[in-house]
Amino acid sequence: MALIRYNAGPDGYIANYVELPDVGDAQLYEGNLPDNFQEVCRFCRVVDGIMVLDEALMQATREQEAQEQARLDEIMELEAWLAGFDIQNAEYKRCVELGVPWDGNIEALKAEAKTKQLRLIELQAQGG
Repeated sequence: MALIRYNAGPDGYIANYVELPDVGDAQLYEGNLPDNFQEVCRFCRVVDGIMVLDEALMQATREQEAQEQARLDEIMELEAWLAGFDIQNAEYKRCVELGVPWDGNIEALKAEAKTKQLRLIELQAQGG
C-alpha cells in the first residue's frame, strides 16, 4: 500500500506525484500502485478509487517514442554522411582549381548526396 498525492492532467492520467503528505492542491490516493510506478505513472489514472495502468496507451506511446527516436537517429546519420560529403566535395573543387587529379567519382558521390539530402528533408518535415 502506498500513500501519494498526485495531479491528474485533463485526460485523467497521472501528470506528477509525490510520496509526501502535502503538495498543494494535489489529490490524495491511498492504495496499491502498479509495479514500476515511477516509470509508468504517466500511463496511470485513478478509476473508482483504484490506480489503473493503461497498458494500451503505454504500448502505443512507447511505439511512437521508438519511431521518433529512429527518425532522429536516421537524421543524425544522414547529417554526418552529408558533412563528410561536404568535405569531399570541397577537396574535389580544390583539386579542380589546382589542376590536380582527385581520387574519387564526384558524379556518383553527388547522386548519393542528392538522395540523402532529399531523405533528410523528408524526415525533418515529419518532425513534431
